[in-house]
Amino acid sequence: MIRKTLKHSSNGSLAGGINYVLRNTNSKNEPRPIQPEILIGDKDSLLALEKDMTAKHTYVHSVLSFTNEEAEGLTSKEKLEIATSYIEQLAAGLPSADRLAVLAVDHGDDMHFLCLRKDLETGKSYQPYVQQRGDAHRFELWNESMQEQHNSLIDPNSPELVKL
Repeated sequence: MIRKTLKHSSNGSLAGGINYVLRNTNSKNEPRPIQPEILIGDKDSLLALEKDMTAKHTYVHSVLSFTNEEAEGLTSKEKLEIATSYIEQLAAGLPSADRLAVLAVDHGDDMHFLCLRKDLETGKSYQPYVQQRGDAHRFELWNESMQEQHNSLIDPNSPELVKL
C-alpha cells in the first residue's frame, strides 16, 4: 500500500474532486476496476460544509493505492478498518476524528479521501497533512502498522516491487 497526497489544480474545487472520485473512469479515462463505492462520509454534506469556507484550497485529496494482490486480499471490513484508521491519522492534533468532514471512496485498487481543511467544532482552518511538521514519517509508521495488522498488505519498499 502506498499513500500519496495529491496536489490541486489551480482551480481545484471540491465539487470537481468529488466528481472525479465518483466517476467510473480514472484520470486516463480508463474504466475503474470496480464501481466507486462510498465507504465513509456524504458528498452533499461535504459540499454544504465547504460553502462557508473562504480559503483558496478548502480540502486535501489523498489516496491509498494497493497492488492487485493487496486489493483482492482485503475484505470489505478490512478496507473500512483501514479507511477509519487513516482518517484518525488525518485528524492527529484534534481531540476526535469526528471533527473532520471526510469522504472516503473505494475504487478497488485505490481508496480516495477528500478531507475538508476545517475543524468542524471550532470552524477554524485545519491542515490534515503537512510534510514540514513530520507528517510523512508519522504516515510511514502508520503504513507499517497497517502491514502488521493486515497480512495481505505488502511493504511498498519491498525489493520485489521495485521496477527496473
